[in-house]
Amino acid sequence: IYLKPIQDAIGQIRSVRLDRKYDWHIKAIMELLPCASWVVMTTPPAPCNFIKDTVGSSDFWSNKIRKEFKGKDEKQIAFCDTLKVLIIELSAYVKEYHLGGLMWNPRGISIEQYEKSSETSTVAVPF
Repeated sequence: IYLKPIQDAIGQIRSVRLDRKYDWHIKAIMELLPCASWVVMTTPPAPCNFIKDTVGSSDFWSNKIRKEFKGKDEKQIAFCDTLKVLIIELSAYVKEYHLGGLMWNPRGISIEQYEKSSETSTVAVPF
């Protein structure tokens, strides 16, 4: 229930059909999306390795983009490079801070208590 917004967003991305010229871009993004599921993984495997494994499949489509736009449109090449860096940096972050997976506070409050307290309290956001 709490992952529904993420699932809906992924579904919307899958249903997008842009100009055929950008079809490879969508495919590269779609190959990258599974790495977001590391938050619901139980180990093994290590989440950082799972994330890194998406580099190859995303690079497959990114390399097609690189070949098509090499010397023509450097923004497209930068797009591909950004996708790769995103995966690598996410993997490094997860390796440093969540090596054994996402951990929850065992002494934390239940979701119901949190939602109830969120409804009754307002927090000022600093600017």
